[in-house]
Amino acid sequence: FIWLGELVDYDVRLWRLAARQDIVLATLADAAGLSLGGLPDDAKTGYLQEQGMMVSLQSNEDILLTMLVNGRIDLMPADRVSFLARLRRDSLDPANFVPALALPAVSRPLYLAINRGADPDLVARLAAAFSPTARPESLKSQ
Repeated sequence: FIWLGELVDYDVRLWRLAARQDIVLATLADAAGLSLGGLPDDAKTGYLQEQGMMVSLQSNEDILLTMLVNGRIDLMPADRVSFLARLRRDSLDPANFVPALALPAVSRPLYLAINRGADPDLVARLAAAFSPTARPESLKSQ
């Protein structure tokens, strides 16, 4: 593969309702006994399960968010950018949700790669698009 550039900083956290001030986590072990939701065959869920957490598996994050809003789960893992985008899409107030705990073990930048056999002109255009000087200022800090 040819690595073209960073797409997004994948910053995974466990999210809770802001109203659930009784949920205070200093470590993942503090989540023992709480209900967590996750996706099957997902790195976030796999990590939680490897750490001994019981995770209620659902088919998509929309269901998990509905369960969180309705108090059917206490916590759900999600990347910060995608979680906030989902809240905006669903017209939910981001102030009603807070990160309960960062999960650095599954947080890292995501990159775009292309097959080494790809058209060289396409590779050059994509590489130019990922050049720091080509990116809008609003994207450089994300």
